[in-house]
Amino acid sequence: MPIKDLVEIGIIGNRLKCAKLLRSRIYNYTMITLITLYSLVIFTYFALGDLLFANTESSNRPLLLLEIGFLALFVLDISLHFYAFRCLYVTGDYWNFVDISLILATLGLVIVDVIDKDENISKLTRLRGLFRILRIVLLIRKVGALGRIQELDRLYEAQTKQTEDETYELRSPLERVLLIIRQLKSRVD
Repeated sequence: MPIKDLVEIGIIGNRLKCAKLLRSRIYNYTMITLITLYSLVIFTYFALGDLLFANTESSNRPLLLLEIGFLALFVLDISLHFYAFRCLYVTGDYWNFVDISLILATLGLVIVDVIDKDENISKLTRLRGLFRILRIVLLIRKVGALGRIQELDRLYEAQTKQTEDETYELRSPLERVLLIIRQLKSRVD
């Protein structure tokens, strides 16, 4: 969604600055780097986990700390998106809801694993492995989506540049009607 449209739906001030940050290339490349590092850590754990980490608490600690660090960064990313876009973040793409659910479930299992050392609970926390794999699939989807969003933004900017006689607009008729309704609603309010 272009910045002009964000302003039209009421994203202004600090929320608009946050939205611009979240849409910047630097932020997107940073997230892609984090996703890649997280994937490498998880694949390394699955590939070499038995060799590198015995089943002792002290040997699993580095992986646990890495996982908590990555999860904290992903929770920060979600928080920034909610701050900037509010409910549009979830309603705009339902995969975001699945992503949020996986992150919170994984974070909950990590906290349970750290707090409670009961053998039965540790069996439950093995679900984290499944959540990690699902998270990687969602992160790979997110990388593809970031590329498509940037390409759409470039196309939108190219198409909406004004020439001497005409203005190009990529909005569908439904989007135009919704924009008119929003404008009318704001005038009535």
